[in-house]
Amino acid sequence: MRRRTLRLRLFWVAVALGVLLLALGGWIVEGLRTAAALLTPTSGSREPRRRNTMRNTTVLIAACTAALATVLGGVSFASAASEGAGGKTLRFVAVDSGRSDRYIDAGEPGEGPGDLDIFNEVNYRTGGGGKPIGHNEITCMFLDQGSARCDGTIFLREGKIEAGGAIHFRKTFRIPVLGGTGAYAGARGELAITELSDHRSGYVVRLLP
Repeated sequence: MRRRTLRLRLFWVAVALGVLLLALGGWIVEGLRTAAALLTPTSGSREPRRRNTMRNTTVLIAACTAALATVLGGVSFASAASEGAGGKTLRFVAVDSGRSDRYIDAGEPGEGPGDLDIFNEVNYRTGGGGKPIGHNEITCMFLDQGSARCDGTIFLREGKIEAGGAIHFRKTFRIPVLGGTGAYAGARGELAITELSDHRSGYVVRLLP
């Protein structure tokens, strides 16, 4: 909230500065025009007056252009500050690796409260195939047959992303991004997981600025 308020203040400061420069440019041009009128001969050739008029017009255009550039620059700066510079979306496909998978049945046979599911996934680019781009290590504790609490780490070349939260088993579910390391240090955002088949899931990680 404080960052958003600061960005809004920067935006309005830039706009106010642009308006001030526009007004200042108008006063300067008016002063030049008055001085030129006093120095322009009242008789004889019309050429000096025409030159002064063209000169004043050129100065006016230059002043307006500079002021407009300042306003646009301020607006662009405020817009960039508003959007921030860390937003990123990562998309890939996670495939069950079959390694170190373990299901711990804590109660009656079948999925139920207290059961643990520990598994690994291998990540590939969205198109599938090619070399792996990372892997996931995930632990889920079942709350009942339709929901669980899952925590996982996404290992990528640039660093790790931590995500976790309560989920309800649907085709697509979302959990918050809790942090990260390396290029993803301090990461926050949302992880959406869509079931593509029994052993494949689509991952979309949306990181906030």
